[in-house]
Amino acid sequence: MEIALVSKDVIKIRGKRASLVVDPMDLGVKTTADAILLFHDFSSHSFPKIEGSRLTIYGAGDYEVSGIKISSIGSKDDIVYTVGIDGMSLLLTESKVLKKLQKDLGESQAVVLKANEPLDGSAVAALSPRIVILYGEHALEIAKSLGKEGIAPVSKYATTLEKLPEEMEVVVLG
Repeated sequence: MEIALVSKDVIKIRGKRASLVVDPMDLGVKTTADAILLFHDFSSHSFPKIEGSRLTIYGAGDYEVSGIKISSIGSKDDIVYTVGIDGMSLLLTESKVLKKLQKDLGESQAVVLKANEPLDGSAVAALSPRIVILYGEHALEIAKSLGKEGIAPVSKYATTLEKLPEEMEVVVLG
């Protein structure tokens, strides 16, 4: 599995058999994806810079795209996705939503967080992830609250289930 920053606040999650683009409203470049995940209701919007997308996902429900299992909870603009990809479980949401829904979430191997507002790191640590991937305006601030200072942002991160760290690792995309 690989997670890459496509543009400022847009990421692409690529597995062995399919890829997802998350919240591509500010997408400045063309890319390919099998599905689009939205944190806000832009489902009636067209995404001409994304080629090959067969599905746009917004709202609560269970979905599958080429072997990637996606479950989502929440309503309106408070969406949390759980993505099963390449044998790993990712929790994907925004920092403002994690604050609200933290008590409803279980543990996850990986947390991918759009850091759109400050968040105390304890909300992330409570999910017991082995890897935390942060992107967005407050990513470095949240990393610092997790006790990780001086992290150099990278453009992408790749791992496999076997290579997940034993202790929580923090990655900042930027």
